[in-house]
Amino acid sequence: MSPTIEFESANGRRAFDYYHARLIPILGGIYTSEFWGETVLQLSLTEPVVHHSLLSLSSFLECELAKDGTDHARKPVFAFSEYGKAINAMRNWRSDDGSMAVPLLVCVLFTCIEFLLDRSQVSQLHICQGRKLLSQLEDVESSALDLVKRDLVPIYARLSLASFLFGTRPEAIPDTLRSSTATPVEFKTLRDAKNRLYHLLDDALRFTTQAKPAAYATPNYLEVAALEAVQQSLLNQLSDWNNSFTMLTTNLAQSTSLRISQNLLQIYYHAAVIWICTALQPLQLAYDNHIAAFASIISLASAVVNQTNASKKLPEFSFETELIAPLYWTATKCRHPTLRRAALRLLLKDELRNRKENLWHARETIIIASRIIEMEEQGLDTTVAETKAAYESPEQEFTLSTPTLSDSTSSQWSDNELHVPLSKPPTLPPPAVTLDTATVAFDGDVEGEGEASFNRPVVQNGAAVPEHPRLKSAAHMASSLPVHMSVSPPFDIPETKRVKNTLIGPREPGGIWITVFRDLNTGQQNWDITKEFLAV
Repeated sequence: MSPTIEFESANGRRAFDYYHARLIPILGGIYTSEFWGETVLQLSLTEPVVHHSLLSLSSFLECELAKDGTDHARKPVFAFSEYGKAINAMRNWRSDDGSMAVPLLVCVLFTCIEFLLDRSQVSQLHICQGRKLLSQLEDVESSALDLVKRDLVPIYARLSLASFLFGTRPEAIPDTLRSSTATPVEFKTLRDAKNRLYHLLDDALRFTTQAKPAAYATPNYLEVAALEAVQQSLLNQLSDWNNSFTMLTTNLAQSTSLRISQNLLQIYYHAAVIWICTALQPLQLAYDNHIAAFASIISLASAVVNQTNASKKLPEFSFETELIAPLYWTATKCRHPTLRRAALRLLLKDELRNRKENLWHARETIIIASRIIEMEEQGLDTTVAETKAAYESPEQEFTLSTPTLSDSTSSQWSDNELHVPLSKPPTLPPPAVTLDTATVAFDGDVEGEGEASFNRPVVQNGAAVPEHPRLKSAAHMASSLPVHMSVSPPFDIPETKRVKNTLIGPREPGGIWITVFRDLNTGQQNWDITKEFLAV
């Protein structure tokens, strides 16, 4: 880039070159983005905190993508060292002009690093810090604020998916920072359509968190009426977006990359409609009214995978929430027996099953979704008609055994917290994380949540790593059609058998814990809550 860049070591030069040559398109994800290739690079030349963050991120991501198992890949000492320097530089950072652009950008870089380290709670802390800074910004004309509105606000809007879907509630983005608060009759660019949709997704997810308590509590008709008005307003705005988006796509010169982006936007449009429509419904049966939308999500996701495979290979890591989350959600919330298995088959495809999208691990979602399907279909006549499987069918029946709960440190919540009345939403508050607990050990280890990112099986001499038995079982389930199950609502799965909610985490070596909520209609006043450890 610039001959004036100075590095403290050869490792620094190597990390910078690797970022510039390899990582910019990976971090940009399915949507091309100028943020990683322009904004981050430019500020890294003048801001030490951005410089150290970039070097750390580059080194961590190289470790995530490495397949050779070298010491450099498996012991990212340099990455931790640069992360420590970035944190210290941020603590000492002082802005001459009062600009918030640098700390907002650094929060994004720190979030990405924590995604790579699988430290979900700390990554959520950085997202919330950034969103809080955004909520406090004054709308005063300046070049720094223009940068915030153009590059940073859209990223924080997209990060809503990584926050809300994992139970975090970040501050709202002020209307003054949004590019628009109303949908035009026709979008000028795909970027405009994308930015508008992700702000609507942010609003939709915020609405669902506000509406769910009312759905389970004793009816307060005034409150419900007010929520229904917001619900209808959001649905109207999504309808307007879809109309304007359709007008835009008819006028765009089509290319493979454009079609991929369009399909991904439509996936989240359909997901948002379902989220909003079901937000005030306490019953899982409400999802049965949206089978057509679930089918569209599966079809669009399949198109994205096929189109991407034809143009370029999907990288194994993405900063963005793209395909894994909506496919997992479809597999667990769509009870149509063949459609949910189609979503599972997509997750099992070579292009996706080793992929990680921020906090979403495809392998974990495959195992968890398979377990939920098994729980809901347990006891039903699921005689199968075999289809061509992704793997050879295992000899054993599909089962996911549940180990006995131990006194392991994996218990996120106390026994008292696991008693949630039916009048409350089926969830638990996320564990509190503060800056004091968000620590990094700079000797090359991570304190806290996951360490699995850099402890994957190593490919040696080009030999493929054997698939986990659980994945083989999941593939057997996904490729087997239950011929005696109904394909009409309620699909032989009554409300009492349906999983209401599944909390994912924490991770431990060898697997992940899940907390499952159901209402078994046994006369109890609390949700039936089951904790299980699933080997991954």
